[in-house]
Amino acid sequence: MVVENEQHLLEGWRFAVSQQKVIYGALKKERIWRKNTYWADFVQEGFLVYAQRYVTYRQAHEDFELAAFNLYAFQAIRWHIRNLLRRDQWLQSHSQICLDDDETQTPAMLISAFPADQVLLMDAIRQGQVVLTKRQRLLLQRHFLAGEKLSQLATEFQVTPRTLRNDRRVVLTVLRSLLH
Repeated sequence: MVVENEQHLLEGWRFAVSQQKVIYGALKKERIWRKNTYWADFVQEGFLVYAQRYVTYRQAHEDFELAAFNLYAFQAIRWHIRNLLRRDQWLQSHSQICLDDDETQTPAMLISAFPADQVLLMDAIRQGQVVLTKRQRLLLQRHFLAGEKLSQLATEFQVTPRTLRNDRRVVLTVLRSLLH
């Protein structure tokens, strides 16, 4: 079975090389152009997905039709690329800022590691924690920074989602006042 999978994987690579239009078409459909800094990485991901999907398609289907498989591979590549883009977008928007009380790092120590606007934001968060209630501090850490949903937090804190929306408004007001 392993040897058969390896043979199918090699066949998948051969098909990927001969059917590059499928890979490039999927990238084009996801609006990833050759000017993109990560173009080569996305192309490589496309080849990997094509070859891997070839193996799974061959295992699931007795008869192999190249046209049907190319449609399947095209969609699989698009989904994979979308997931990569979503992950990158999420990572960019959720920077890891430590808010532990036992951490004594000052923004001055972090200037070399973070852009100026992030340093100002971290400083505002530290100053704002003095003003905020414990629930509001937890909301800041878990909703804004960790991305947890308000409905989950409301259940855990045993309050209504409306209360947490109000707390969220207060947290944003405090942070805005400290940033301006």
